[in-house]
Amino acid sequence: MAGKGEEHSMSELVSTVMSLYKPDEGYLAEQLDTIDAQDYSDMEVVVYNDCPEDEDRSVFCLSHCRRHPVRYFHGTENLGYVKAFEKLVGLARGDVIAFSDQDDCWLPGRISEGLKPLRNGCLLSVCDRMVIDGEGRVAVESWRHANPKSPETNWNTGDHFVPWAVFSCFAIGMAIMVRSDVARSLMPFPTCTGHDKWLVLGANAMGDCAFVDQPLVQYRRHGTNVTGAFSGISCKADWRRTRVRDSLELAQTFAERFPDSPDLPDIMAFAQAREDGNVAGMWRYRYLAPRVAEFEILTKHMPDWMFKKLLFR
Repeated sequence: MAGKGEEHSMSELVSTVMSLYKPDEGYLAEQLDTIDAQDYSDMEVVVYNDCPEDEDRSVFCLSHCRRHPVRYFHGTENLGYVKAFEKLVGLARGDVIAFSDQDDCWLPGRISEGLKPLRNGCLLSVCDRMVIDGEGRVAVESWRHANPKSPETNWNTGDHFVPWAVFSCFAIGMAIMVRSDVARSLMPFPTCTGHDKWLVLGANAMGDCAFVDQPLVQYRRHGTNVTGAFSGISCKADWRRTRVRDSLELAQTFAERFPDSPDLPDIMAFAQAREDGNVAGMWRYRYLAPRVAEFEILTKHMPDWMFKKLLFR
């Protein structure tokens, strides 16, 4: 396992990994074209189609990636988003892995600029992002500058944010580059959270992460991929199952993988307080996720009909 502050001599090969599931061909073509247009040459593109009944898209991928070798794999079973990316980490041959979604776009310096902090000893780098709409029009020039209080962007290279990262996502997958040995040391990925959240949390527990204050990717926001704090939530039971208990499971998984972490007491205390509905505990450790703590304290005794009304107001 990589050590904190350890210098790392890496090869120049970068593996760009992409999971497919019933992609929009127009969006996929644009993403592959922007990967092919990178100003960094020593790359491979590894594609895993996680939809067994989908058509073979190897020729399509090859036709849009002519400068870089493409390795295409077609799954025989649906693994799901997290395990598909875990599969891709295992398939990657490069010393660095760059994560890509099927419907976004990259700017030409996405790889070369994201690689710089890794060459300087960081284990993982995250870049700022633009937001584009379904037609490719820029809606947000810089997510960091437009959302200065967002956990995803409100941190800097070298910051230690482990206890907060258990309860909030500090990076979106398509903005992450990580040393492949670090990513593999964090396998298997837990399914109670996204691969991106787990990678950033684990890498920060192991060493330094870097934030590249430059939009290098364009996140495409369209009707099928818009998410939010209440995505998938329709009642209190949904919230407890997908937000409270998943956080407790993530805290427990982190404790198993990093038993010597000095942050564990506070992490476990807050996660358990949320599971138990312990108002005093949630209030005491609210610094780890203030809005979450306040919301759960407020809604603890709220009847379900009122909770639903709060969701959809």
